[in-house]
Amino acid sequence: MKIQFEISLRKNFIRLIYSSALLFTGFYFSTPYISILKFQSAIRNNESTVASRYIDFRSVRSSLKSQLRESANRAITNRIPINAYSTFGLIFIDPIINKIVDSTVTPFGLNLLLSQGTLIKSEQEIKSKRLNDKKENKIYSNSPDKPLIRLFYNNLNEFVVSSKTKDNQPIKAYLKRRGLFHWQLYKLYIPQKILEINNY
Repeated sequence: MKIQFEISLRKNFIRLIYSSALLFTGFYFSTPYISILKFQSAIRNNESTVASRYIDFRSVRSSLKSQLRESANRAITNRIPINAYSTFGLIFIDPIINKIVDSTVTPFGLNLLLSQGTLIKSEQEIKSKRLNDKKENKIYSNSPDKPLIRLFYNNLNEFVVSSKTKDNQPIKAYLKRRGLFHWQLYKLYIPQKILEINNY
């Protein structure tokens, strides 16, 4: 009787460990999805402080700035002396880039980038788009064309949100695992068509 009880207890304990391991693994791999949902919820509720927890601002700014600068340099090289940014215009490139980066790398701006493929040009544009969202009761898009979203792991500690809008190549937002369960956006990949500085 005692032996049977011990065997039964051991089996139950093994089942408990196995079930706990499955639950932990399932939760562990679902954490980026949960972080994205929490970020979207914070945007919807205008909770910028909460949304900001899911963004590594310094890293994202650096990522976007380097891509914009590379795009601007390429445009200048290809269009001298026709392009307005050539020679004397070189002086104004960094302030323009900084303005775009500062306006885009906000919870609202990043959400807009992924949902509409739009880089924000100024604080005034942010206010205007927010006003339109309220009037039209739209949170993630002012366009009837919804982006094609793909979510996937690059590796155990890097997760990708790929957003394809209209005829553009996909914008990719890279999230990095912070600790066991928290994720932060830390890098962007923006297609050249959206990056082109002369559009701004």
